[in-house]
Amino acid sequence: MSKFWSGVENVAMVLFVFVIAYFFAMPNPGGGRSSSMMKKRSCISNMKTIEGALKLFYMENTYQDNVAISFKELISKKYLKSIPHCPAQGPNFEYMMHSTKALDGKVISEVECSLHGKLSLQDTADKNKGL
Repeated sequence: MSKFWSGVENVAMVLFVFVIAYFFAMPNPGGGRSSSMMKKRSCISNMKTIEGALKLFYMENTYQDNVAISFKELISKKYLKSIPHCPAQGPNFEYMMHSTKALDGKVISEVECSLHGKLSLQDTADKNKGL
Protein backbone atom coordinates (compact mmCIF):
# COMPACT_ATOMS: atom_id res chain seq x y z
CA MET A 1 0.00 0.00 0.00
CA SER A 2 1.34 3.44 -0.81
CA LYS A 3 2.05 6.13 1.76
CA PHE A 4 -0.73 8.27 0.23
CA TRP A 5 -3.49 5.75 0.99
CA SER A 6 -2.24 5.02 4.49
CA GLY A 7 -2.33 8.79 5.18
CA VAL A 8 -5.92 8.99 3.87
CA GLU A 9 -6.91 6.08 6.09
CA ASN A 10 -5.39 7.82 9.10
CA VAL A 11 -7.27 11.07 8.33
CA ALA A 12 -10.50 9.11 7.84
CA MET A 13 -9.99 7.36 11.16
CA VAL A 14 -9.38 10.67 12.97
CA LEU A 15 -12.50 12.22 11.37
CA PHE A 16 -14.53 9.18 12.39
CA VAL A 17 -13.37 9.53 16.00
CA PHE A 18 -14.23 13.26 16.00
CA VAL A 19 -17.73 12.56 14.64
CA ILE A 20 -18.37 9.94 17.31
CA ALA A 21 -17.04 12.27 20.03
CA TYR A 22 -19.29 15.06 18.74
CA PHE A 23 -22.42 12.90 19.06
CA PHE A 24 -21.49 11.93 22.61
CA ALA A 25 -20.94 15.58 23.51
CA MET A 26 -24.33 16.75 22.12
CA PRO A 27 -26.86 18.01 24.65
CA ASN A 28 -29.95 15.99 25.44
CA PRO A 29 -32.94 16.27 23.06
CA GLY A 30 -34.80 18.51 25.52
CA GLY A 31 -32.36 21.31 24.81
CA GLY A 32 -30.96 21.19 28.32
CA ARG A 33 -34.36 21.49 29.98
CA SER A 34 -35.04 19.30 32.94
CA SER A 35 -37.64 16.60 32.84
CA SER A 36 -39.83 18.46 35.35
CA MET A 37 -39.86 21.59 33.15
CA MET A 38 -40.88 19.56 30.11
CA LYS A 39 -43.67 17.91 32.12
CA LYS A 40 -44.88 21.33 33.26
CA ARG A 41 -44.97 22.60 29.68
CA SER A 42 -46.90 19.51 28.62
CA CYS A 43 -49.32 20.07 31.51
CA ILE A 44 -49.87 23.69 30.45
CA SER A 45 -50.49 22.51 26.89
CA ASN A 46 -53.08 20.02 28.17
CA MET A 47 -54.79 22.75 30.20
CA LYS A 48 -54.93 25.00 27.11
CA THR A 49 -56.54 22.15 25.16
CA ILE A 50 -59.18 21.72 27.86
CA GLU A 51 -59.78 25.46 28.01
CA GLY A 52 -60.25 25.59 24.24
CA ALA A 53 -62.73 22.72 24.38
CA LEU A 54 -64.66 24.50 27.14
CA LYS A 55 -64.76 27.75 25.15
CA LEU A 56 -66.11 25.96 22.08
CA PHE A 57 -68.63 24.05 24.17
CA TYR A 58 -70.02 27.19 25.79
CA MET A 59 -70.12 29.06 22.47
CA GLU A 60 -72.16 26.32 20.83
CA ASN A 61 -74.36 25.37 23.82
CA THR A 62 -76.41 27.73 25.94
CA TYR A 63 -76.90 27.11 29.64
CA GLN A 64 -79.09 29.16 31.93
CA ASP A 65 -77.81 28.60 35.46
CA ASN A 66 -75.81 25.41 35.61
CA VAL A 67 -72.51 25.95 33.81
CA ALA A 68 -70.72 22.90 35.21
CA ILE A 69 -69.58 20.33 32.66
CA SER A 70 -67.74 17.05 32.96
CA PHE A 71 -64.98 15.50 30.89
CA LYS A 72 -67.38 12.72 29.88
CA GLU A 73 -69.72 15.29 28.36
CA LEU A 74 -66.88 17.02 26.49
CA ILE A 75 -65.77 13.64 25.10
CA SER A 76 -69.28 12.45 24.22
CA LYS A 77 -69.95 15.66 22.30
CA LYS A 78 -66.58 15.35 20.51
CA TYR A 79 -64.90 18.44 22.03
CA LEU A 80 -62.12 16.20 23.39
CA LYS A 81 -60.87 12.81 22.18
CA SER A 82 -59.83 11.61 25.63
CA ILE A 83 -59.31 12.89 29.15
CA PRO A 84 -55.94 14.69 29.33
CA HIS A 85 -53.73 13.94 32.33
CA CYS A 86 -50.86 15.83 33.90
CA PRO A 87 -47.70 13.96 32.87
CA ALA A 88 -46.10 14.66 36.25
CA GLN A 89 -49.00 13.10 38.18
CA GLY A 90 -49.88 10.08 36.07
CA PRO A 91 -53.04 8.69 34.48
CA ASN A 92 -55.12 8.58 37.68
CA PHE A 93 -55.15 12.38 37.94
CA GLU A 94 -57.78 14.60 36.31
CA TYR A 95 -57.67 18.35 35.88
CA MET A 96 -60.20 20.52 37.68
CA MET A 97 -62.51 22.71 35.62
CA HIS A 98 -64.30 25.72 37.09
CA SER A 99 -66.82 27.71 35.09
CA THR A 100 -68.86 30.69 36.24
CA LYS A 101 -71.38 32.84 34.46
CA ALA A 102 -70.58 36.55 34.58
CA LEU A 103 -73.22 39.27 34.92
CA ASP A 104 -73.00 40.01 31.20
CA GLY A 105 -73.88 36.38 30.40
CA LYS A 106 -70.40 35.28 29.38
CA VAL A 107 -69.05 32.03 30.79
CA ILE A 108 -65.60 32.32 32.31
CA SER A 109 -63.72 29.02 32.52
CA GLU A 110 -60.65 28.10 34.51
CA VAL A 111 -58.61 24.91 34.29
CA GLU A 112 -56.41 23.88 37.20
CA CYS A 113 -53.78 21.26 37.91
CA SER A 114 -53.27 20.44 41.59
CA LEU A 115 -49.49 20.36 41.05
CA HIS A 116 -48.88 23.21 38.55
CA GLY A 117 -51.75 25.51 39.51
CA LYS A 118 -54.30 27.47 37.49
CA LEU A 119 -53.76 28.05 33.79
CA SER A 120 -54.49 31.78 34.15
CA LEU A 121 -51.55 32.13 36.56
CA GLN A 122 -48.99 30.53 34.22
CA ASP A 123 -46.50 32.73 32.36
CA THR A 124 -47.61 31.51 28.93
CA ALA A 125 -51.36 31.73 29.52
CA ASP A 126 -53.73 33.98 27.63
CA LYS A 127 -55.03 36.53 30.11
CA ASN A 128 -58.36 37.14 28.34
CA LYS A 129 -60.63 34.47 29.84
CA GLY A 130 -64.12 35.70 28.96
CA LEU A 131 -66.13 34.43 26.01
